[in-house]
Amino acid sequence: MGEGFLDFWPADFHVIGKDIIRFHCIIWPALLKTLQLPLPKRIFSHGFISLKGEKISSTRGNILQPEELLKEYPADALRFYLFREIPFGYDGDFSLEGLKERYNQELANDWGNFVRRVEVMTNKYFGSIIPSPTTFSSLEQELISFSKEIWENATSHIEEFHFSLALQEIWKLVKRANQYIEETSPWTLHKNNDKERLSTAIYTTLELIRKIALLLFPFTPFSSSRVLEDLGCKEPLNWQEAGEWNKLTPGKKIALSPPLFSKK
Repeated sequence: MGEGFLDFWPADFHVIGKDIIRFHCIIWPALLKTLQLPLPKRIFSHGFISLKGEKISSTRGNILQPEELLKEYPADALRFYLFREIPFGYDGDFSLEGLKERYNQELANDWGNFVRRVEVMTNKYFGSIIPSPTTFSSLEQELISFSKEIWENATSHIEEFHFSLALQEIWKLVKRANQYIEETSPWTLHKNNDKERLSTAIYTTLELIRKIALLLFPFTPFSSSRVLEDLGCKEPLNWQEAGEWNKLTPGKKIALSPPLFSKK
């Protein structure tokens, strides 16, 4: 047994393909017991991925090499699409059309465009400095409660390996965040010189970005890391703390980065 083995074993989740359940649920546990080693705490089997309804096979030649896909799409896009499209544990179908649609509509439009708009407005109205919120109106209070509910629901789904359901919940918050921008119209607040409402609206959108980026981290780690770095979120927080509101520090300067995802 290698040094440090027990630092990583037993596994919290032992993930396997569904075609080898018999070996990993009967033979493997028997071997572990023989060696007097603890069993995995939980075993989870995933399904198969087909391509346009057909089994992926080298003999048939219907194979998509990840390296080729990565020339067109970032790794985050592939991870996101698979988790969003296919309930984990079930069989699912992969298509380039579906990947492009999810990428453009959800990652580039819904999420990436939201981040970009807020960063640009923060730069334009506050010199990229996180403003201090004043009084949260009933609109913000409703949004804060909603974000807390989404955080709890998505966390529960992630813990149970229901990744597509977690992303469904997260996308409710992404959609609501975009709606909030239209409801508050920061450009109108700026035009009317309503500094108090403007600072609250911008701070709220920045907090939404922080929370959504954290929720998306298991699915889009590279882009989420960049977003959190832009916001200056470098201090480690436990998951419960991270889900609370008012974790951004007013007065800090954020970065103005290029768009997260370029449309295809």
